[in-house]
Amino acid sequence: MKSVKRYDSTIDKSLPVVAAVGMFDGVHQGHRVILGKVVQEAAKRDGKSLIITFRPHPLEVVRPEIAPYLLTDYDEKKTLFDRLRIDYLSVIAFDQEFARITAEQFVKDMLIDRVNLQAVVVGYDHGFGKNRVGRVDYLRRAGETYGFEVFVIDKIQTDGLLINSTRIRKELLKGNVALAGRMLGYPYTLSGVVVKGNGIGRSIGFPTANLRLTCDRKLVPKSGVYAVRALAENKNLSGVMNIGNRPTMTRDNDHGKLTLEVHLFQYQGNLYGEYMQVEILHRIRDEKRFDTSRNLAKQIKMDIASAERLIAVYEKDKDFI
Repeated sequence: MKSVKRYDSTIDKSLPVVAAVGMFDGVHQGHRVILGKVVQEAAKRDGKSLIITFRPHPLEVVRPEIAPYLLTDYDEKKTLFDRLRIDYLSVIAFDQEFARITAEQFVKDMLIDRVNLQAVVVGYDHGFGKNRVGRVDYLRRAGETYGFEVFVIDKIQTDGLLINSTRIRKELLKGNVALAGRMLGYPYTLSGVVVKGNGIGRSIGFPTANLRLTCDRKLVPKSGVYAVRALAENKNLSGVMNIGNRPTMTRDNDHGKLTLEVHLFQYQGNLYGEYMQVEILHRIRDEKRFDTSRNLAKQIKMDIASAERLIAVYEKDKDFI
């Protein structure tokens, strides 16, 4: 996949193009149906698939007070697009000027005048242009005017629930990471750099890698203890992750501070400064306070046993419990 700023000067105008436009936060199962259709229709025409997305999230510009935290940062999203065999990805810098572009201007200026557009694939609730007034009916009329096809993908569900980015965020904030994973089609992931902690975990026999996220807009699931898999130093590792405020072991200067700590099974190295991706598979329990470090250590041993069982089930079936 090629990332292009000016796709009009990169994509040969003689090549048919099938496009999709959207934020695609999470690149979830619903998005994948849309993107799969884009790739399929481009292949039918011996053409190219083009995805146009935005950075930052449009709501951060037009309604920052309600802008959501993100399911995928830019690098994560790019990796997911690449796996779906998208030919071209264009990321538009969304600002106040771009927010004023009408639906009519978007279709003509961003699509018709720039590429040999043959088809557009959208979700049933798609909206674009100023105030998102460019809905499916408008797009179909534009297709008749300019000679491109419009494919509309219907609702996609799992567990009887509608799949969309908003729903997935809600489930993560409730701690339902397994359900969120089924909606995404992959384990929800936190990515960042391992930084030095206060060493308390090591002092009770369970050293942790403390994760500092690379994206400050990334959504963090509900506080608690989770079974996880991690990728660091090109190694696939398993572990338990604590998201929260460490109520048992917090020092005065850390009070109220959210931490992301991962204890990796059978790992003896030093990850300080290393980039790490953590796949969150299943929630084990709430975060809670223990009277003594000994009782905390006893609970961590039980958490590890639970995590090992949950991870083994996931790795066997590649499914969420």
